[in-house]
Amino acid sequence: MDLPRLVTLHNLTAGSGSKLRKFNRILILWNQSILLMNMTGNLLETIRFATDQMNGEVDSFGTPKLNLAIDMASLLWQAGEVRDQKTLIAAILSPLADSDIQAVIPQIFGDKVWSYIQASLRPEQLEVPYFQRLAMDSEREKLTAGRQILLAFWATTLTHWSRNPEVPKAEAMTRWEHAQTQLKGFAGTHPHLDKMVQAAAEEWNSIMSSTPQSS
Repeated sequence: MDLPRLVTLHNLTAGSGSKLRKFNRILILWNQSILLMNMTGNLLETIRFATDQMNGEVDSFGTPKLNLAIDMASLLWQAGEVRDQKTLIAAILSPLADSDIQAVIPQIFGDKVWSYIQASLRPEQLEVPYFQRLAMDSEREKLTAGRQILLAFWATTLTHWSRNPEVPKAEAMTRWEHAQTQLKGFAGTHPHLDKMVQAAAEEWNSIMSSTPQSS
């Protein structure tokens, strides 16, 4: 790794002990995906921004938002073979889409990144018939990124649910059943990510089938 990247990493990991521990975990995940050696300054800045903004926050199912964000980007890089920087940045920032700082995301990271995040929140527009009607390359790029981010979200979310015994299972299952209907609209468009969602779903369904109905 060259000197500028080492200096950047040193600056990012400097600070409080809690932030250092969180960032160490992030670096381990990136290293596992061989992404650390390929990260640009923009990706590192995005991770620092996400670390600051998601500090300690969890979603409605108890999943740490920062863990979800990094796991999504790691899966996109490894299983999805996604190399588009804006898509990876959008994945990292997507858990902030409904936060108080959402308005500054396009200002800091650009309108295209924000459009990718927004696309991932509108599954009905990601379906194949809608996609095929588009003539503009920019719209196709946006919806492709939206699909990739949404698939990565569900693959990582289901994995987190499977490994968290405290997740509210009935509520989670209802949400997943609804999501399955949406995902069918563009099934097969990203085979590698589809497989990851399927594997995560099988693990989750196995846990649910062995869980007493009263829970």
